[in-house]
Amino acid sequence: MRGAINLNHKSKDKKIQQQLMMKMKCMKKVLLNQVKIKNQKKKGSKSSIFKS
Repeated sequence: MRGAINLNHKSKDKKIQQQLMMKMKCMKKVLLNQVKIKNQKKKGSKSSIFKS
């Protein structure tokens, strides 16, 4: 029984790790997008396109 329980825990851990990896990837994408928008706002001329 213990062996089967351990296998279940390992598969759960893998799922949790995959979910965390996906969250980290999403967060990185969001942060990169925010940096891009900030850089475009600094340029000024391109920021007017985003405002409209």
